[in-house]
Amino acid sequence: MYLQTSMRVLFTFFLVSCLSIAQSQQVHKENPQWIIKFRGKKSFDLVLKELSVKGRKHTTSTMHNISRHRMSDHPANYTYLLKSNNEYKEAIGSPEVFFKTPGLQQHIEYIEKDHRGHASGTVQMKNIPNDPIFEKQWYLENTGELSFFSIQSMKDADINIIDAWNITTGSPEITVAILDTGINPDLIEFDGRLWNNKGEIPGNGLDDDNNGFIDDIYGWDFVNEDAHPVDDRGHGNAIAGVIGANANNTYAIAGIDQQCKLMICKVLDQDQTGFFSDWAAGIYYAVDNGANIINMSMTGDKDLNVLSDAIRYAAQRNVLVVCSMGNLNVDDLFYPAAYPSTMAVGSTDPDDKRSIAFSGSSTAGSNFGDHINLAAPGNAIYSLGLSNSTTIWSGTSMSTAVVSGVAALLLSTNHRLNADQVKTILYKTAADNIGDDEDTKGWDRFYGFGRIDAFKAISYTVENPVIQNPFNLSLFPNPVGSYQLNASILLTSLAPVRVQMINMQGVISYDQSFLPTSQSTTLEFDLEGHGIGLYLLIMEQEGNKSSRRFMITKP
Repeated sequence: MYLQTSMRVLFTFFLVSCLSIAQSQQVHKENPQWIIKFRGKKSFDLVLKELSVKGRKHTTSTMHNISRHRMSDHPANYTYLLKSNNEYKEAIGSPEVFFKTPGLQQHIEYIEKDHRGHASGTVQMKNIPNDPIFEKQWYLENTGELSFFSIQSMKDADINIIDAWNITTGSPEITVAILDTGINPDLIEFDGRLWNNKGEIPGNGLDDDNNGFIDDIYGWDFVNEDAHPVDDRGHGNAIAGVIGANANNTYAIAGIDQQCKLMICKVLDQDQTGFFSDWAAGIYYAVDNGANIINMSMTGDKDLNVLSDAIRYAAQRNVLVVCSMGNLNVDDLFYPAAYPSTMAVGSTDPDDKRSIAFSGSSTAGSNFGDHINLAAPGNAIYSLGLSNSTTIWSGTSMSTAVVSGVAALLLSTNHRLNADQVKTILYKTAADNIGDDEDTKGWDRFYGFGRIDAFKAISYTVENPVIQNPFNLSLFPNPVGSYQLNASILLTSLAPVRVQMINMQGVISYDQSFLPTSQSTTLEFDLEGHGIGLYLLIMEQEGNKSSRRFMITKP
């Protein structure tokens, strides 16, 4: 059952043809949808009983739960979508009026009309032969030699990815959920990169993992309600390409993260619009199925409870949600970027200035405002098209994908980072005060904390690891001016303990295990043979680790 006041939200997506640009905002003539959140099981049962009398049972057939999750404590268990049809109109009239009548109103937490939003991308239709075009991906490496839409690129006005790749190219343990128009799973650039639902048996028509979705192998199509989230527009392919297209395969483009897995949630239709209810359902799906990052390259101009509830759910479960600011060059609030827990991303040009004319159009530019967090390249971005072609895209959709890709790289260096730590590192290491007069020192409402820098962010993470210490590990003396280091620990059991010492080049200089005789103990280590420098000591017991740095100085 599924009852929900859904809003379809248009992507802030612009279609560019030749020198003209027009935002795709087709008028959808359709029956309205409503999102209803009940106050709990008792309230839900009482309302269903009321609907079942006097012909109102037809209404229940149009109600569907947002999350479908089987967990008894899932926050969306009693959030439903009510789809309009003639039977329910005859039965109850206006849902907004009916559910607020005495006897029912106290059982309803909220009821709201669903709303549409749109993608935040612009496309310049230009097919390019299917051969490597890394040299045109200025946002990865900007040589300052190219120009796009009359904008002369500036050397190093990029995300500094080459140096970042020398440290990490990503990890298959990190999953990025892409809420968009879907993707083409057969594209060469996605070979081996799609998230796989290991609990599901492909094609058997059963919900093997009991998550409410049948045969959801690599995601779900929330628009057409099936297990085939295929891109029918191209925007989803482009976003996925920027984040994680295969690299070094002598084909097309290079994605930012070359190892992460891509979970596909189709929440936008061929017109690049989608209901807020589908966006919320996609968020619940991504979080419940293990995504680390959710990319939402879309905007809507309404603040609905159903969407804010889902965003809050992701934040509470440590999932980073990266959102586009929008492409109207205004300081209005658009959602979900305006929600405080998301990372709101604006766009920069090949010269490091804020994008004010996407694909050369003076009517389309990067939005700004008090809720912006970060900027990233977004104008004239080479990525994938609908099929095996490469297309130029522009918009904060692309900027958002860039940030999601870098965030995935960052997590690959330390899986223990939480969403707030990832955001802090990206803000702290962003290139600041590099644009025009709008870009002032520190945070500003046009660039946020600055333009993202992948190498600085990843370097910071490597040099400043989040040190775990469940065993209260303490080292002394530190620095060590002799060859003896003492370590005091408070263990949780008398199980075997493994001790490692690693230098800053990643070389393991000590690796031994011991069986403790007491949970509280002090160990002595002979460091003779260790050179001067910085080391990391790691103690591991039953899967838990404590680590501390120590410095060896000249005796």
